[in-house]
Amino acid sequence: MLADPATRELLCYGANWESVAGQLTNIFDSDNYKQLVQQGLFSNPDDIVIGLYTNRFVNQKKGKNSYTIIHCIIFNLDPSIRRHGMYFDDISTRLRPMEDFKVGNPSKNIYQLSIYTQLSTFSGSSFFALDELHLIARGIGKLVYDPITVTLTKETKFYYTHPDNTLNTTKYAFHIPRADLINGTCAVDWLDFLLYIVPTLVMPYLPNRAVKTALLSLMNGCALALQWTLTSELLDEMELYFKHWHSFLYQQVQNNTLSRSVFWPVQHYLVHIPYIIKQQGPLRCYSTRSMERVIGVFSKLIKSKSKGGRNASFLIERFVIHNYTSMAISICDEINLIRPKPYGKESYVDLPNDPSGAQLWDPFHQFVNLNDDLVEGVGGPSVKEALLKYYQRTTGLTGHEFGDSVVVVAACLWMDSTVYSSCMYQRKKNETSRGNHYVMFTCPYRNNLNVIVHSWLVGTVQFYFQYVYFHGFLHFFAFMEVMKEYDAAGHDSLH
Repeated sequence: MLADPATRELLCYGANWESVAGQLTNIFDSDNYKQLVQQGLFSNPDDIVIGLYTNRFVNQKKGKNSYTIIHCIIFNLDPSIRRHGMYFDDISTRLRPMEDFKVGNPSKNIYQLSIYTQLSTFSGSSFFALDELHLIARGIGKLVYDPITVTLTKETKFYYTHPDNTLNTTKYAFHIPRADLINGTCAVDWLDFLLYIVPTLVMPYLPNRAVKTALLSLMNGCALALQWTLTSELLDEMELYFKHWHSFLYQQVQNNTLSRSVFWPVQHYLVHIPYIIKQQGPLRCYSTRSMERVIGVFSKLIKSKSKGGRNASFLIERFVIHNYTSMAISICDEINLIRPKPYGKESYVDLPNDPSGAQLWDPFHQFVNLNDDLVEGVGGPSVKEALLKYYQRTTGLTGHEFGDSVVVVAACLWMDSTVYSSCMYQRKKNETSRGNHYVMFTCPYRNNLNVIVHSWLVGTVQFYFQYVYFHGFLHFFAFMEVMKEYDAAGHDSLH
């Protein structure tokens, strides 16, 4: 802290402090501190005065295991800075070099070598990969949730605090009137809240375009970080999104409209996501989701409060025996259980020579005649007319004879590692909890000048179907009900 000119200047607060008679403002006004100064202590203006505090806690109400925490306060810092706790600004600090891990660096207080350096696979800082579940889902998702739901009664306050301990609430960037918040809403799934609820339900209530575009940049960067496939261009785009978000927060802090405590450690980790992805691959590849599911299973099964270790050992042994028995003997075949329809080659249809690996998923229905039959409630002539217009746009043909062509209707589409549902699937499966039948897509159409142009459209997928063109080419289609009136939000026009 003394080596850095910025923090060194902040530490001068204690040496430059002048006490006012009759006032106790901080520790430098106390009798104990003055007595220590009279004894010759803290005579150097570069001396740092710290306070150490210890506390013990348990993580369960009736738990017997306790933990000790040591809290350190640097009194040389202005109380208006110190009271916010630890924070990490978005600074371009270099990652720790390999030598610090293998040799050590006393200047950085690194005296003991990391045991991971003994591994032949050790690669330095990138060896400690980032987890998307804890960093983005629970970390950033909760970070966004707290500022927009903060109240003056909460312990954590993101409002800027003046030196007189009053809060600046008039220009708070994330303020939403309490009356506009939905009562009883719980953020159960932080990732869905961040990627879907915030842009659709929360963002319209934010006060200005600047905070909307900044928050949208954060969500876009997180969405890119969660992709399975990424390019160098997308990584650069992701980095720009995170820089925009951090620049906005930093500006709000400089304007005294936002507390510096908004810079949680997870904010700093965002800066390293593009680098970690370059070194280790997409975050999805080494996510801890499967591990967390196992933890959830054992957490519910471990009932013992005093002998939790023995209880866990018995559970692991039981799981191992069960898994071994399942491999040796098929319990389902032995007792002839009633099982659902097995998944096989008849459950999907591939689109030949398609780089996305698109598939249509069951249930399937076949309709032979497009002249009279209803296709999932839609008249056959309407489907035929839509097909004819499509081929007119794409091939330039003015007419086409459909005859008795076979049209196979499907409920779901799998493309680019994403499952898209349909209204047909929702009806047949009585599925109402998901909205993956709502899509936004580009489509060519002829405008009033008879010129083919591309436009963004929004709608609901009624069903999917495959049709074999007269040249013998198999095509996949989605029959859509397009929204008649829609528009992009003002804060989204640049993205």
